[in-house]
Amino acid sequence: MPSLSTLRSKTQHLLLILLAKTLRPMVVTLARLSGTPKATPDSIEYVPVNTNNTTDHTIKLHTYTPSSSTSGEEPRTPFPVLINCCGSGFVMPGQGLGTDYCRYIADTTGHTVLDVGYRLAPEHPFPAALEDVAAVISHVLSQSAKYDASRISIGGFSAGANLATSVAVNYFPPGTFKNLVAFYPVLEASIPAATKIASVSEALRKPKYGGMATVPVLAMRFFQACYVSCVEADLGEEGCVRSEGLAGLCGAREVSGAVLARRLREERRGEGGGGKEGDVVVVRVAGCGHAFDKRVKAGSERGEVKMEVYEVVAKFLNGW
Repeated sequence: MPSLSTLRSKTQHLLLILLAKTLRPMVVTLARLSGTPKATPDSIEYVPVNTNNTTDHTIKLHTYTPSSSTSGEEPRTPFPVLINCCGSGFVMPGQGLGTDYCRYIADTTGHTVLDVGYRLAPEHPFPAALEDVAAVISHVLSQSAKYDASRISIGGFSAGANLATSVAVNYFPPGTFKNLVAFYPVLEASIPAATKIASVSEALRKPKYGGMATVPVLAMRFFQACYVSCVEADLGEEGCVRSEGLAGLCGAREVSGAVLARRLREERRGEGGGGKEGDVVVVRVAGCGHAFDKRVKAGSERGEVKMEVYEVVAKFLNGW
């Protein structure tokens, strides 16, 4: 007979699923009304994930291929690849939110960009999304005629940056990825949501150009509960993300984009080579909040900042 704690956990899980399914259509509708652009990939692919020789589920990929209009020549295969993990809070459908970013990177860098539709919590809590991203990478590595295995980069936005960073550190050997690109990454879950927001300065609470200074406390708690609470008994002391490299990067208590960069530099120095200028690049976007590049009016100051940052990423991917 199930214990009281088990029944309580299952009940909580069911309630989280019900709430997530209620909120998702509302969030999608609000996004459309606020001007979120429709995704325009060149193709859509479904990558099968097999378990015991049967297809367990498929992963939806939006594929953006380089345009010949930029160079005047037809792009040559195998392509360098950027695997992009959308923002979602691990819960909300986010695939397609970065369509303009994916298109820009494909057309300006010659990379094929794969926008990953990973599984969402609470129906599929940790580590389902990580496993999906890892499965996409394995798929890319198996397509040597199509994708250049020596030029695979990975990145993402918000929760997607968490997935990209964790997969890069934990799932594949060093040297698998040429670059890691993390936009406003969410890299820890050990600090309470209220504590995070209390530590944000007044100036950042009202971003000049827009975007969220912080995700609201209730939303942060909800996302975290959906992603890890149902499996927290199996997580151990380190929390939702374990890490061998980068000095315990994802299990650390105070991890931001700046701290991520510092630890990357420390890791480089620890390898003995010291790295080179440009190996680790931090772009601080003054006056902009979380998700600053989403739902931006063309020609606005925020739109100009957005494209400046995208340009930095493009140069970074192409080795400056």
